[in-house]
Amino acid sequence: MIYNDQMVAIEDAVDQLIAALKASEVFKTYQAKQAQLAQDAKAQALIQSFHDYQHKLAAIEPYGSYVPEAATLKKQTLAAKRDMDLNPSVAAYKLAKLQFETVVDTLTVAMTDKISSRIKVATRNPFFETKRKPHKM
Repeated sequence: MIYNDQMVAIEDAVDQLIAALKASEVFKTYQAKQAQLAQDAKAQALIQSFHDYQHKLAAIEPYGSYVPEAATLKKQTLAAKRDMDLNPSVAAYKLAKLQFETVVDTLTVAMTDKISSRIKVATRNPFFETKRKPHKM
C-alpha cells in the first residue's frame, strides 16, 4: 500500500473519530455499566452458573436425546440464562452495549455510504435498520 497525503489525512480523521467516540456519553455509560457488572458479585455468580450449564450442555450435545438428563439440563440452562438476563446489572450492561453498538453501526453505515451505497455493512444488531435496498442475488 502506498502512503500519501490522502492516507495520512484518512488516518488522522480515523484517530479523531476514535477519540470522539471515547469521549462520547454513550461510551462512558457503556464503560461505567461494564465496571458495575464486573463489581457485582451476584451478577458474576449468575454468569458463571450460566456458563457452567452451557459447558455441561455442550458436553452432551453430540449424544442428543440419548442422554437421560438432556431435557433437564436444557431447562436448567434456560432458567440460568433467564436469571442472568433479569439481573439489573446484566440488563443495564446489555442495554448500554446495544446503544454503543448502534452508534458504531450508524457511523459505519455513514462512512460506507460515502464510498458506495452498494457496500453491505454487517451490523451486530438484528434490529438495526437502514434505508438500503437488499442485495440482488
